Amino acid sequence: MRRILPYILYILALAIEIVRVLLFTYIEKAQPWPLSIVDWAAFVFLCIPAVFFFLLLQQEKYFHRLLRMIAVIKFLSIIAAWFFLIKTARFVSITDWTADMFILQTRITRLFLYIDTVILVLCLKRERSLCK
Repeated sequence: MRRILPYILYILALAIEIVRVLLFTYIEKAQPWPLSIVDWAAFVFLCIPAVFFFLLLQQEKYFHRLLRMIAVIKFLSIIAAWFFLIKTARFVSITDWTADMFILQTRITRLFLYIDTVILVLCLKRERSLCK
């Protein structure tokens, strides 16, 4: 059971990352402004952890250093999510964008803040146990 648990967590994390990318594209499609180069870069950045988790599923021992990189990405995404919430709140206050869409976005962003924090801690803990 102990050997299977990390792979179950990797599969769960891979599914979470795929859902995040799909939600990002759905929400960005519904916004009234056009996508900028920053939005496209964020989309590519969102795909990276999913690829890393897929590699970890293939050979955990060989790719265990990716856990540190995932932890850094998760740390940066937590910071980026807070900036996103602040920016979106300012944008909504000066436009006639619907409140329902804002509420949906903030709830999803806050949900992923908690998920990212859990993934960050689990990645650091797993990486530490593999280095021993």
